[in-house]
Order: sequence, then structure tokens, then C-alpha cells
Amino acid sequence: MNSINRKQRTGRNAKKNGKSTTTVNSSLLHQQAILPLTMTTSLQYVDSAITRNNPGNSFLVWGMRINDLYDPDPAILSGSISGYGELMAFYSTYRCISNHVEVTICNNEDFPITWGLVFTDINVLGTISTSAQALNLLENGYTTGSRAISSKYGMDRDRQVLDIDLATLVGNRSLYEGTLNYTGSTATSPAISLWCFVIVVSGTGAALTQGVSATSKFTYRTKFFDRKILLA
Repeated sequence: MNSINRKQRTGRNAKKNGKSTTTVNSSLLHQQAILPLTMTTSLQYVDSAITRNNPGNSFLVWGMRINDLYDPDPAILSGSISGYGELMAFYSTYRCISNHVEVTICNNEDFPITWGLVFTDINVLGTISTSAQALNLLENGYTTGSRAISSKYGMDRDRQVLDIDLATLVGNRSLYEGTLNYTGSTATSPAISLWCFVIVVSGTGAALTQGVSATSKFTYRTKFFDRKILLA
């Protein structure tokens, strides 16, 4: 008897409150057609600016947005991320989960330099006016600290490879994963950007006329969701 009642309650044409209703097993829906409702994948961005210098000063500071697929590099006319436009033809929203950062620095000067990476949710571009302030950035939390590189033709290069969990950087996982402030859409960046800043300071106080050559690769582990309705 219980078996019969159970079939009546879950059948295609069950009755509820005297009315005939139709139930559909969700497994019959074409949820994975074309692309799944949500997809997690990795996209890479390689910085196109190889050589950077500052003939008028003894320090360099540049940054990359590590939670922004739409516009990772704040520089004007910078490159875009391969595959981003194609994926956003299917999804409306993305949230970066982590970033695998690889930065290699080569010293082009005849004197040593100090360098390091800083990760933060505060944009410091345009706010650093002295080499002392640049070095102070490396005293904060979530940095590599300062590292020395000798003059060119010596031990004139260094490399940093790091995995950055973005929710940990924010300091509150539920906040990072639960608010739209850290998500981007097809043609917008997240309202709150998370940054990786590269700091370079002259070891002698001389201007960085020749500067450094750097190769940087950022791998964005990203969740895409809010799948679009597609029309032929």
C-alpha cells in the first residue's frame, strides 16, 4: 500500500489539493546541453610590457589585477586574455578563485636592485612618490618581502612563483564568495579589484634609466556561471 501511495505522489500526473499537477524529474532536463550551467577553468595572461624603466627616479611600481579577466592590465591599450570573449558568449558572470603568478626579473642596470611582489585590494599606482615608500610596501602583509638582484652580467635575475587564494587575500571567504563586488561580467571588471604589484628599487639611489626586463604570466582559475540564453 505504501508503495502505491509513493508512486501516486511522485508520478507524472499526481493529484494535489484536488488539482492535477505534472512533475518532471530534474534529471530529464538538458542541463549540460552546449555547456554546463557553471564551469571552472583556467585562463592565462602574459604581460606584453617586457622592459620597464624610470629615467627620472630610482624606483618602479607596476601592477596587475589578479581577479579581473576583462581588463587585467590597467595600462592603456594593453592586451586581453585569450579565450575570455569566447567563454563570455555563453556566461554572464565570472568570479576568479585563485591566481598562479610567475614573475621573472632581469636587471639591466650596472648596479644592484631590490625587488618584490605585493598583493592587496588597494590600488597604490600613482600614490608612491619615493623609493622609501616603494620599499615600505614590501613591509606589509601578503608580500614576498625584499629580494636583491646583482648588476647585469652577474646574478642579474630572480624569479617568483606563487599561488594566491583570492578569498584568503580578502580575509573573509564568505564575503568574497557571497558578494557580487568581486565578480565581473562580459564587459565590466569586478567592482573591487585585487592587485599584484611589482616593486623595483635602485640599490644605489641612481635612476633606473635602463630599468629591468620582466616576463610575467598570470593564470586565472575562474568560475563562470549565470549561463546565457542562446538564440540561433
